[in-house]
Amino acid sequence: MEENLHKWIPELQEQLRQGKMTRREFLRYATLLGVSLATARALAACAPKPAPTPTPAPATPTPTPVPPTPTPIPAVIRGGTLRVRGMVGRIDHPARYSWVANSNTTRHVAEYLTFTDENNVTHPYLLEKWEASEDLKTWTLYLRKGIKWNNGDDFVADDVVFSMKQWLDPEVGSSILGLMAYLKPANIEKVDNYTVRLHLDAPQIAVPEHLFHYPAQVMNHRTFEGDFIKAPVGTGPFILEEYSEGERVVLKRRTDPPYWRTGVDGKPLPYLDEIIYVDLGGEASAHIAAMQAGEIDVISEPDTEHFLALKDDPNLQVIGTPAAMTRVLRM
Repeated sequence: MEENLHKWIPELQEQLRQGKMTRREFLRYATLLGVSLATARALAACAPKPAPTPTPAPATPTPTPVPPTPTPIPAVIRGGTLRVRGMVGRIDHPARYSWVANSNTTRHVAEYLTFTDENNVTHPYLLEKWEASEDLKTWTLYLRKGIKWNNGDDFVADDVVFSMKQWLDPEVGSSILGLMAYLKPANIEKVDNYTVRLHLDAPQIAVPEHLFHYPAQVMNHRTFEGDFIKAPVGTGPFILEEYSEGERVVLKRRTDPPYWRTGVDGKPLPYLDEIIYVDLGGEASAHIAAMQAGEIDVISEPDTEHFLALKDDPNLQVIGTPAAMTRVLRM
């Protein structure tokens, strides 16, 4: 178990025990309070609902334990180009993104402090961990050490402070300004080169989730001057080689310095050499024709028309991916 668990963890366990909270909800809140997912699962197991006394069963012979079969590591295939149909809109300041699709291309170059998985559990990413005060008004963010920007600069606290102040600057006009209204730029504190502390105006448990908001890509404080395309410096696995608005984006695998994450083969990610986003306009028929002709490999965010036209094509594969994203149908 981790030391110094947040004071609200026992209360969450009690709500789980009483059935007032699902296990999924418990894992979400416990991890938001700085508990690792492994520890949160263990804490959930320590808070089962009271069970009736079972009827004694007849004694049975103790089975001979069988050692587990090791899970084989899949063979890794490196290299290749992935061609994706996607929107290639105008980009300047990532904090001004008005829709998640805008971030799909640049998120391969610039990254986030956290990420929220398909089970709605938020994990550290560029952060190593975080801690919340008992009143949820002071949040301490600990950065991973040893991460390099693709130009060779070190990733440090100044980058986080700079990026957050950009998000909260009314002149920038980011949607994060409303989402994080509980935080003023003056209350973002650099503790040291790898620690940032946030002093909130009001309690907020969802700070780590908000750090994964799609415009919250972290920028290099030394190079960013308001237009990411002019200075595409990021911590991500790819570098931006070409960006033609309304046409295509070319992303090349980052090699020097190497990316900070490694694959199952122990070598730096990514596996692909190149990703190309192709903007084919808004007509589904054009996307379908390009897919069937082998001009693209993936249709990003397909709709019903795409699915119905391609689901039975023996040469294609429909891949479903779990996600925490929600869609709103306005009637």
